[in-house]
Amino acid sequence: TLATKKQLIELREAGLPHILTSLASFDPEINDNIFGSKGSFVKIIKNILNAIKMKIDFDAMIDILDNKEINKAIKNNYNFNKIKHWTIKSKHIKDVRNKRLIGKDCKWLFNNINMKIQELKDLKEMNKSVLNLQNTNITLKITNLLFKYKLLIYFIK
Repeated sequence: TLATKKQLIELREAGLPHILTSLASFDPEINDNIFGSKGSFVKIIKNILNAIKMKIDFDAMIDILDNKEINKAIKNNYNFNKIKHWTIKSKHIKDVRNKRLIGKDCKWLFNNINMKIQELKDLKEMNKSVLNLQNTNITLKITNLLFKYKLLIYFIK
């Protein structure tokens, strides 16, 4: 289910250290079929975005990021563009720094998300925590990753 911002605030105030969520597949149709609920993929992505807005601990966030399904799909030559043949348009971009994403397709987005998740996991593993890293803007890296998740919603709708 989709957690409201109010529910997330209540959970954080109750001492919840992190939030777990399940994403059965990066193919929205498969994900929705597995969960038996049309639109569950979009709800899961929105939950992730809401959790980030609530300033969930970055180390905990990185721990729950999972790129196993993306890696499996890449290994099996899954055609991500079959989700929806579409490219990112200027109307989807509000921030000038993201203009470089215009024209990118679903396959590029999944590959980039996969790469960024792995980069964050590697940073955390090498340093035992990302919270005190010098000269790396973890907040920017995570918000960029989440923006790309948000763009995935455009591919699904």
